[in-house]
Amino acid sequence: MTQCKFISEIGDEPCEENALSDSPKGLCIFHELLENKDINKCMKGFYEKISSGETNFEGYILKDVDFSQAGITQMGDEESEQLWFTNVQFHGGFSASGMKWKSPVSFQGASFHGDADFKDAIFANEVSFNSVTFFGKTLFSFACFSQDARFSKTIFCKPSEFAHVSFRGPVFFDGAMFKRIANFTGALFEKGGSFSHVKIDHGIFENTDLKDVTFDDVQIANCKWYGAKLYDVNLSWVNWRTSWKSPWRKYILREDAEASKADTICQECASLVVLNKARQCDTCGKLFVERNNDFNCPKCKTMNTASSKKCINTNCDAEFSTKVNNNKYPDNSYRATLFRKAEDVYRTMKLTLMVRGDYRTAGDVYFNEMIMRRKKNYYERNLGEWLISHVYSKLCGYGERAGRVIVASSVVVFFLAFLYFFNQALVKLAMPSHSVDFFESLYFSFATFTIAGTKDYTINQTFQLVTTVETILGGFMIAMFVLVFGRKMLR
Repeated sequence: MTQCKFISEIGDEPCEENALSDSPKGLCIFHELLENKDINKCMKGFYEKISSGETNFEGYILKDVDFSQAGITQMGDEESEQLWFTNVQFHGGFSASGMKWKSPVSFQGASFHGDADFKDAIFANEVSFNSVTFFGKTLFSFACFSQDARFSKTIFCKPSEFAHVSFRGPVFFDGAMFKRIANFTGALFEKGGSFSHVKIDHGIFENTDLKDVTFDDVQIANCKWYGAKLYDVNLSWVNWRTSWKSPWRKYILREDAEASKADTICQECASLVVLNKARQCDTCGKLFVERNNDFNCPKCKTMNTASSKKCINTNCDAEFSTKVNNNKYPDNSYRATLFRKAEDVYRTMKLTLMVRGDYRTAGDVYFNEMIMRRKKNYYERNLGEWLISHVYSKLCGYGERAGRVIVASSVVVFFLAFLYFFNQALVKLAMPSHSVDFFESLYFSFATFTIAGTKDYTINQTFQLVTTVETILGGFMIAMFVLVFGRKMLR
């Protein structure tokens, strides 16, 4: 029998197993491709190796791994060597639910081609999922990572669940990519972590403790932050990827408050469809199709029947859903609740940034906090507060936009100048018979607005009250500009 030709990257040691007699590349039953070996025999041998204390499974090609079904509830101990699952290909499902991983373990470079279940798992030592690709759904809910956890450059192709996970050591998601929903609801980051250079298309951080977590050069879209603890969080260079003018509006924005305006929901998961032209559900990832008649798969163009939930083409992984009418929220109370949550999120972010000394960004966040409050008042029918807030926004941007004061003042000055000019309200004292032109009216309006006044002109009795109001308004606007500009300069 010849020895397996697989060469390990760990110490450059060859595999000690015997090669299969019919292996094209001279590989053993564990490293040979699935189609060239007996799967049942391979999996039986794999479980036996685990039970015997084997630690190196590098490069194995396995299918339908289920530790609980094999009676395995624990791997390694405090004194055993590190477990190596580097570059392993896990085809089919992978279930390690409730497993206790007592030794350090590395899945670096591995690929999970089906759903991966690590729910309730306990990692007592360091664990690495660096450069791993999860092609199916990933489930880490209620898992516990006692020491360092690394997910750098990991790709999550389908929804990933980290709800209520305890990261008791530092956690690193640097360079990771979440192509579908990433749910961190209620997760605990006890010793901080890093999300540098991460792309998150749909994230949930509700009620998550994110103390000392760094979001550096991150692309975040459609994220929910309500109830998140953001103390000492570094939000530097975050790209919130939104079509709205302000880069800080993304929280509500397409995922929450805007979603409540949608008139359709996903039939499969009952999630609100944010855009009427959406081609797939942001939550479950299923493609939207019309099921009245047979239809072509949007992905591979294969004809499917109206009742199909998955594409009949075995080489296509498309799953289907339908948009149905949304009768879940018939009134405005839900929208008001969403805007109230958004207001709370912006307030938390503002306080976090102020503690860090980033007052400029904190001012931008405060601006959006006030917008959320205004929209909340509208849907709660507090129209008096809504109107006052709207005027305050237009005049000075809630104290954060000094340029708006200048624009508003210019509008008042020019409007009243036109009013004086078209009504011939001004008389030049030096030349009573002279017809006052527009530029002279503009000069008079500006002088009146700035409280400087002018003795060169007199005004008809009809417009004396107008000039009085303009003087009062001008003093108010000048004082507002000084306060807003001074506030910005002090920062």
